[in-house]
Amino acid sequence: MADRFPARPYLIGLLNFARLQIGDSGSDRVLAGREGWLFYNDGSKLGPARGQPPLTDADAAEWLRGLSGRIEALEAGGAAYLVVAPPAKETIYPQFGPAWYRGPNPQRTSLRLAALADRTAPGHVVHLHDPVMGVAASGTEAFSRHDTHWTGDGAYAGYAAIMDRLRALGVDQPTRPLRDFRPAVNGVNPPRDLALMLGWRASCRSTIAAMSTPPPPATRPPGSPNSAAGPRPRWWTPAWQASRPCC
Repeated sequence: MADRFPARPYLIGLLNFARLQIGDSGSDRVLAGREGWLFYNDGSKLGPARGQPPLTDADAAEWLRGLSGRIEALEAGGAAYLVVAPPAKETIYPQFGPAWYRGPNPQRTSLRLAALADRTAPGHVVHLHDPVMGVAASGTEAFSRHDTHWTGDGAYAGYAAIMDRLRALGVDQPTRPLRDFRPAVNGVNPPRDLALMLGWRASCRSTIAAMSTPPPPATRPPGSPNSAAGPRPRWWTPAWQASRPCC
């Protein structure tokens, strides 16, 4: 009966909003940060960003052996192989993290593995922390405060870095300029997955722009699967469709 009470979701959202004011999100999956910022909790309380659990030498050696094997196998088939490590929100905006959060560990696993890979397999691992941090440092938001995903500007910075590295690996594809991507501000249903976990539906608004890609102009007969730009390469995955950031 309680689940059928029409106002129940709104009351839960209101309660969680009130709890947030004292630093308690009301959900095990969401951490309350400073100034209304929200962060995802995978159960480790930002463990990857804090460098917990620490990477052992044995684990690092095993990962590097696996990386070397994959590179060798794919290069034998004529394919480029690139490992991409996207940054987590709490490593880009540590100043808005929970009060107990002391900021990202410079020896966290993702950075250590990227540095080790640069020595053993140069060019095959790219960490996107610096490009995305550059967006934030410029005053443009790279993540929105109520969502786990990066903004369109953050995604473009990551995309450009990925394309630079792919070209260094021999992939003959240009980086599309920012003007090719259309800003799309959704004030009705903005990026707010963390807020929705708390039951907020109308209590947060955003003017953060995502980026949508217009299709290239078609010059082939209707129904043709390829455009004037040619078929989409098999390796291509738009930067904004990447999986959840790691750290």
